[in-house]
Amino acid sequence: MIKIPHQRGDLQQAWAADYIGISKKNAYFGIDMQNPNRDISSIIQEGLKRNAELYLNSPVNFIGEKGMERMMKELPDWNTMYDAETMKQICLHLIEFSGSTLPEIPEELSGIHSGVPDTHQGGRDKLAAALPKYQDTIGTAEWSIAADAFQKSGLIIEAFIGECIRDVLNTAFSAPQKYISLLKEIQKTESSAFRALEAVKIPQRKKPSKKVRPPGRIIPAINMK
Repeated sequence: MIKIPHQRGDLQQAWAADYIGISKKNAYFGIDMQNPNRDISSIIQEGLKRNAELYLNSPVNFIGEKGMERMMKELPDWNTMYDAETMKQICLHLIEFSGSTLPEIPEELSGIHSGVPDTHQGGRDKLAAALPKYQDTIGTAEWSIAADAFQKSGLIIEAFIGECIRDVLNTAFSAPQKYISLLKEIQKTESSAFRALEAVKIPQRKKPSKKVRPPGRIIPAINMK
């Protein structure tokens, strides 16, 4: 028999209802099937609304608006906190995971041509295109407002990543404060987009009717002494 070591604390954290993220060790996920016949439009609208609420009111300070504020506060000191190699790795991480099609390092840094068209807009260009495309069938009027904001934030993210690429190419990390103005613009447009999605009114779920059980025969208790 193979014993799998684990710590109780890990399991407790994995089951925590308010835990954020999908990569935690021992994390367990379930699918809510209380109303499997629910309309697909309300499912998607509620998913986007919840994502917006998480961005705007994150319970932790490393994602969403709070994460942006923390990054802008700490970023000017990065060049004194980290050496050049660490700064390079930070920039490469930001560059790679800003890919809209897939996470990848662009050809000018990797020397590899993937053949996949991939803007580094953090997927905002994809979202800006999808929202108006499906607005009339499964969306709401707020989707067009969010799409316009995501289109703008995508372009700003691409400009931010462009600066990261130039810093890596030139091994120049002495002026991280230059990113602050771009981050402020990203935060402004992202917040506008997510506030529009948060404002969507989701139709209330209809509670399933309770099945009435037929009256059963009452069996007297037996005292087993």
